[in-house]
Amino acid sequence: MARKRIVVAAGLVIVMLVFIIAPSPQVADFESSPTGMLEPERRMDHENEIAYTVLNGLTITTNGQLADASSGGIGTEIDPYIIEDYWILPLYDGAGQQLWCLRITGTTEHFLIRDCLIDSVGTNN
Repeated sequence: MARKRIVVAAGLVIVMLVFIIAPSPQVADFESSPTGMLEPERRMDHENEIAYTVLNGLTITTNGQLADASSGGIGTEIDPYIIEDYWILPLYDGAGQQLWCLRITGTTEHFLIRDCLIDSVGTNN
């Protein structure tokens, strides 16, 4: 009888050790991207933790400029260019007229814009 209790106790200890030693699964929050792929959501207080690059207007008219403005990706649907961490202020003409903050035309590659601040977007653009 005592032997049976020892075997049961040893079994319980082994099971408990397995749960204690085994790594816990990593849980990630995901957000859906335009490509339909899931990517981990970046959790941060954006204004306080991102070192924004300040631009007076961002104009992209070619795939090369799109690649230059990106911080990652290769421009495919599965791995789009990533445009992130910009603080984009309006671009003005010589007369002080606001033109635009962000203008992307003439490109054929895939891209994703995230974690950007865009100020003073006009209603006519």
